[in-house]
Amino acid sequence: MALGFVFGLIIPACAIPFILALIGKSILVGNLLEGFVSLFAFGIALSIPLLVIGLFRTSNEIVAKISEKARQIPWLAGTVLIVVGFLTMLSSTWWAGAGK
Repeated sequence: MALGFVFGLIIPACAIPFILALIGKSILVGNLLEGFVSLFAFGIALSIPLLVIGLFRTSNEIVAKISEKARQIPWLAGTVLIVVGFLTMLSSTWWAGAGK
């Protein structure tokens, strides 16, 4: 339980805009109960994957297999980003002159 509390203090960076949007919406609407329910539902939805991983043995094995291949993921993601960036630059320069 203590680890869950610690994880709750460490909000994933990708979740911060959603949390701020929910807080901003509840402030603008002025309904404290709606804001609480929205943030509570968001917190539950954020915790469900952790519960699934923690409760089932097969999910622990899947996470272990994924972590073994974790060294390859940055290389793969970097390669995909470079290729997509190059294709974007190529297509934007190629199509920019096609309409003239």
